[in-house]
Amino acid sequence: MKELVLSYNFDKPYVYSGSKEDTYVNLLLEVKPGEELRKEEYAVKGTDFCIVLDVSGSMNEYIEGKITKLETAVKSTKNLYQFLTPEDSISLIIYHSYPVVILDHAKNLTEEQFNDAVEKAYSESGATNISAALAKAREILKINTGNTKKIIFLTDGLPVEDREEDGIREGALIAEENISITALGIGNDFNYSFIEKIVKPGRGTTDWIKNASQSIQVFESALKRSKSVVVNEIEIEIKVSEKVRVNDYYRAVPETTYYGKMELDKERIYKIKLDDIENNRFYQYVFEIAIPSARNKYDGKFRVMSAKLSYHIPATNERKEQNVDIVIDMTSDYEKSNYEYQSVKDIVQRCNIKRLDDYLNEYINKNNDRGVLKTLDEIIERAEEIGEDEIAENYRKIKEQYIITKNIPNDLLIAASNSSTKINDEGFITDEEDLDSLYNDIF
Repeated sequence: MKELVLSYNFDKPYVYSGSKEDTYVNLLLEVKPGEELRKEEYAVKGTDFCIVLDVSGSMNEYIEGKITKLETAVKSTKNLYQFLTPEDSISLIIYHSYPVVILDHAKNLTEEQFNDAVEKAYSESGATNISAALAKAREILKINTGNTKKIIFLTDGLPVEDREEDGIREGALIAEENISITALGIGNDFNYSFIEKIVKPGRGTTDWIKNASQSIQVFESALKRSKSVVVNEIEIEIKVSEKVRVNDYYRAVPETTYYGKMELDKERIYKIKLDDIENNRFYQYVFEIAIPSARNKYDGKFRVMSAKLSYHIPATNERKEQNVDIVIDMTSDYEKSNYEYQSVKDIVQRCNIKRLDDYLNEYINKNNDRGVLKTLDEIIERAEEIGEDEIAENYRKIKEQYIITKNIPNDLLIAASNSSTKINDEGFITDEEDLDSLYNDIF
């Protein structure tokens, strides 16, 4: 059917109703386009793109061989021309100490005109003011054209003319306008944790451009994802049942992100905005939940929460809504309450690794040696438990360097944070994709 599909499961399918204490479970909530929506005809007809390129002095440093970071960014941006359609508009901002608008909602440019505009990136240089560039992008894309909106933001370093807090604030303001950001860090000098915080409010994504040869692929991927959007303006409104507690929550897929504690309003409601959803991708969220003890033993259903999913289909300009009661089985059989879905528990464990990576970056910033080493040990242990050997090795290298020098090379820190962000896969739907198959591993 032409709709989003909202489904869920718990890591523990049964809760013992004879418990005198709260029972802690993890809820996995998934949203994906239905079979009808996945058809090409429902992809967005037009997108307003705003490319925001860092042209500060450090962009003239080499990234690979004799190729500079700026040359890499320019070449990758030029390559996007072949994917633009007459319905798309392209805005281009280059920034250093201040933003310079090169294109503003330009349409139907010739390739020569587009390339000439992009090459103006070579004519500017200076320090770095990230928040001013993002504010200008927000101002440009606030204009309602009927298209979906996407910012592709590239930086190679840290804010100089402003503060990280300013960039994070702009990320939140951009999210309020329902504008999605894909943030790209290029080279080894940027703060991965910082750009993650910029995109977090709008449920955007981050990526790391390690070398020139990878850059075109990353830019293409960001643009193609935007061109395959079938649903936007998506919101999940959760109403939590009385006495049920929801603690930490995460986006597990497509990029694992820790959102912290869920703060309910006085009606016990919490609203989550989702990024635009493509025709070939699903989203998963994980919630840590405490189920209250029952007065008496019983067997039956318990409603943990209700979820209202609302969204917009751009191709048909339809607005849709669906409601789902999220229930768990209560049982008087104690043995039954020990059943677990290992695949769901593994997803939760990977989310916990991402949360620990966030803590690690905070401890590093505060020069908290004890916190750094303790968190590294916990990440390594958890990664090894679920067979994530490559991720464990990334953090083991950090620990070795930290013990010797009390300093962590930035490329190691970026590699580790990037791996923990991608830890739960990219969320692409395959032909054999079947959510139920995730849960046939009961123990």
